[in-house]
Amino acid sequence: MSCYEEVAVTVPSSSFNAEADKSLLAKIISTPPLAVDRKAVKWAWRGIASQLNSSLGTNFSFRSCRDRAGLLLRMYAVRKRRNEATSGTSEVLTDDDDVLEQLMRLEDNAIIRVQTQKAATASKTQELETMGQRLMQAAEKRVAMRIDITEGYKSSKPKRHRLSTLLDKEQEKAAARRNLEAQKVQRHREEL
Repeated sequence: MSCYEEVAVTVPSSSFNAEADKSLLAKIISTPPLAVDRKAVKWAWRGIASQLNSSLGTNFSFRSCRDRAGLLLRMYAVRKRRNEATSGTSEVLTDDDDVLEQLMRLEDNAIIRVQTQKAATASKTQELETMGQRLMQAAEKRVAMRIDITEGYKSSKPKRHRLSTLLDKEQEKAAARRNLEAQKVQRHREEL
């Protein structure tokens, strides 16, 4: 091997074991990634992975930490449902069950928080749409009153026209005025 050949540095892969799982769950509880905004979740998991790697001397990526935490939660949920389904038997609890239960509560709270934020945003959007519709109706009424006044109608309740219809009428009137102007110009040229 010559001195000019590059040697690819390989990073030894790490696999999760009981100690790594415990440390991972402790790091997740100390910095819950589910409580942060959606844009910051990736950075929260990166922080958890770097803390885990520095404490254990491993090389876990943030994705592997996130996936492992999800797997542990799913396995706990299945085990919990199975234990609840079998009545009359005592539950087999592991050391991590309390932490996993706490993580499940945090996950449920995060889901509820996201749903309430979505509902608040939807209601705000609906409120703005309703407000926009009210403004449009008020504008249509004002335009209808102006049309009634210019056309000489004296009705107690003016007919409300859609703005698109009013714009079409305005364009037709403008086209008619242009035609009249063109005819006047043509007559004026003929006279000269």
